Amino acid sequence: MRQAAAPTERPKRYFYTEWGHVTLAELARHMKVPYTTLRWRIAHGHVSLKQAPQKDRVTHNPMYWVWADMHIRCRYPSHTAWKNYGGRGITVCSEWSDFRRFWADMGPTYQPGLTIERKDNDKGYCLDNCIWIPRSEQGKNRRANRYFDTPHGRMTLTDTARYYGLKEATLRHRLDSGLAFDVAIARPVRRKRSSS
Repeated sequence: MRQAAAPTERPKRYFYTEWGHVTLAELARHMKVPYTTLRWRIAHGHVSLKQAPQKDRVTHNPMYWVWADMHIRCRYPSHTAWKNYGGRGITVCSEWSDFRRFWADMGPTYQPGLTIERKDNDKGYCLDNCIWIPRSEQGKNRRANRYFDTPHGRMTLTDTARYYGLKEATLRHRLDSGLAFDVAIARPVRRKRSSS
């Protein structure tokens, strides 16, 4: 009796893109379009991609996804973060259009768990304006942050509230209500009475 041959897994196809060599599923995920839609567009000639040989893959590198996301949010208006990046004129320098150049510039200082940060939030991504920082620190460079000069140095609203033992929402409400900063941080927190 003949045995059925074991099913063989089809090798993944990789394509050349401006972000490097990616699978169709990876490309669809980064472009924020359904996989089937992208596949249909390619099949009907609306999108043309050149298939990449297996040896050229770099997508296994975690820095690759940092690099790809950086390009996508600066170039594609359909990306959810585009209004804060490409929509504000934030670009990626031409030297970093190739992942290998980005790796050469930023790879030596990269460690797992770090995220790329622009020193000047109004300038684009380039070697002179980018550093690696922990994800927990990245939120401090947002345009919407409020900063306060305290006796202990310049702090964000979140850090100030934490330092003075307040909830962030409490401090924000006090300041938004018109209280002076000194009064807002000095006023004791009212505790709710427990009903007994």
